[in-house]
Amino acid sequence: TLTDTSGAFALQIAPVDLVLSFTRSGYLPASDVAIGWDAVQERFERLDMPLTAFDVEGLAVLSADRSAALTGLLRTPVDGFDLSSADVTLVGEVRQPLTVGQNGRFTQEQLRPGLYGVEIVVAGHVEVSRLVQLTANETAQMEVSLEPRQISMVGYVDLQGEDVDADVVVRLRRNGALVDTTLSDPDGRFVFDALPVAHTLAFSRIGFISPPDVPVIFEDDAFVANAMPLDSPQNATPMQRLAQSDEDGDGVIDRLDNCATTFNPGQDNLDGDEFGDVCDADADNDGWVGGLDNCPTSYNPAQEDADGDGLGFVCSGGSIDAPLSVGCGIARQVLDTRPREDLTRGCAGGGVQSGAPGRRAIARGHRRGARPGSLLAG
Repeated sequence: TLTDTSGAFALQIAPVDLVLSFTRSGYLPASDVAIGWDAVQERFERLDMPLTAFDVEGLAVLSADRSAALTGLLRTPVDGFDLSSADVTLVGEVRQPLTVGQNGRFTQEQLRPGLYGVEIVVAGHVEVSRLVQLTANETAQMEVSLEPRQISMVGYVDLQGEDVDADVVVRLRRNGALVDTTLSDPDGRFVFDALPVAHTLAFSRIGFISPPDVPVIFEDDAFVANAMPLDSPQNATPMQRLAQSDEDGDGVIDRLDNCATTFNPGQDNLDGDEFGDVCDADADNDGWVGGLDNCPTSYNPAQEDADGDGLGFVCSGGSIDAPLSVGCGIARQVLDTRPREDLTRGCAGGGVQSGAPGRRAIARGHRRGARPGSLLAG
């Protein structure tokens, strides 16, 4: 028969002396118990006492069989990976975490025989679940080959003094070997798919000093550099511009170039600000960017366009014969009268308008042979 949850049992047997044996899987067998029949009292007895006298302490005590053991080994193809961070859990009547060594070995003794589950979680690897049968007085052995899983490595680079941090070449190396190469985006952000192990990062960009390689480690399920999370913008790798670099190749070094990344050897700068014309969104400094300015190279904050032709009055309403009068929206007009190969580009002249003493006029272009920068005779 079987005992109930409290350990009680009942038998329908002949009134004779007998021997009881108690066994259960996972427990050591108890010693046989001799039971006698008392014909006078008409009861079964043990040690001249009724069996009910043993309701508390029991007729037999079974001790759990803890003669089984388990030993295992985790393997990963990732060189140098510290497996001591692995979570290995033995699942039976209770969940029991196991300690794993750096080399991936784990051992647990004094286990009860039976069927167990083993759950294995290792950062950067596919999770594993196994079943293992533990037998009394034996040590079960298991070996698990882990499958690496690449995870995102995110970081930042900062071009000192620049508003845009794009196009930095970032190289990812592991054990000295090149793994992958990528470019930073305008925010200086870069991303790799990488194994959860130690790497180094190298940075380069034309016109900038390459910093020392940055060691990256993997701990607590994250990539870390300089004792900070690698994916923190505050942990961006700084890069300084070369003192004599000329990134756009226009013959003007970057620190003096008014368009450091755009070819402009002439350094034209109509409005005299810090940006050259080819990279200045508002070349005439009238508050209107080029795409919206109806006179992109003439100062006209009012944007007058009397004839509605899409060209502002200050850059379409005058001629040599009928010059524009000063005023009417062209106050503080900025003119670049330096010589050019194209004699009509960026030069201007003017003179005294006939019949209007004291008034000046501005003409579109200048006469061939006139001294650049002078006012033309009216």
